[in-house]
Amino acid sequence: VNSPVRAFGSVSEKLAPGRRALDVGTGRLDGAGAYVQLPPVVLYRTGDPGLSFSVWVHYRSFADAGRVFHFVGPDMTPNGLSERQSVFLATGGTTSELQFRVRNKASTVASMLNEAGFYDAAACGPAAGAFCHVVVAIDARAADANTLGCALCMEACINGVRLGSPAHGQLPDQGVAFEGTIGRDPLKSDDEWNYMDGAVRDLRIFRRGLTEAEAFAIG
Repeated sequence: VNSPVRAFGSVSEKLAPGRRALDVGTGRLDGAGAYVQLPPVVLYRTGDPGLSFSVWVHYRSFADAGRVFHFVGPDMTPNGLSERQSVFLATGGTTSELQFRVRNKASTVASMLNEAGFYDAAACGPAAGAFCHVVVAIDARAADANTLGCALCMEACINGVRLGSPAHGQLPDQGVAFEGTIGRDPLKSDDEWNYMDGAVRDLRIFRRGLTEAEAFAIG
C-alpha cells in the first residue's frame, strides 16, 4: 500500500500543543477528557482520486457519539451555513453503530454512512480486549469489483472485510487545511459529550480510495 499522506500514532509523532492525558503511541482515551490535538492537514486536493482513513480502534464502552477522530475546516457562516466543514468517525449514540460523516462548503446537508452493529461483527467492543482495524473510504474513481469506496460513495471495512451498503458521499473542499482531534469533538466544550472511551492507534490518511485488498493488507 502506498504511504499515507499523514500518519498519527507513532511515539515519535510531533503533536501540536493541546495534547492531554493521552500517549498517542498506545492511544488510551478515558471518555472524560483525554484527547489528542493534531496538526493541521489538507485532506483533499484538486485531482486527488478520493480520501480514505485507516485506524485501529478498541472501545471500553460506547460513549455517546464518541469520536475516533474529528477534523474541522473553516467556518461556513459567511456562506449562509451554520456549521463548519467537517469529517468525523464516531459511534451512533451509545451503540456499536459506525458513523462516518463528511460535509463540505457547497452542501446544505452532510453525507453520512451509518452501519448498525458495525463493531459487533469483530472483537473490538467492550466485551473484548482487542483492537479492530477500520477503514472508511470515499473514492472519486469509477467503481469496480475491488474498489472499497464506489464512485463518490462512502464505504467501510473492518478487519479487511467490507460491511454494509455504500452511501452517497461528498469530498472535503480542495486545498483546505483541517484541524483535527483524536478522541473528542473539537467543537464541543470541555465536558464528557463526544469523548471516546477506549483506545486508538495508527491513524493514517490517504488522499485516494483504498481497495478492499489494500485495506486487508494494512490490517
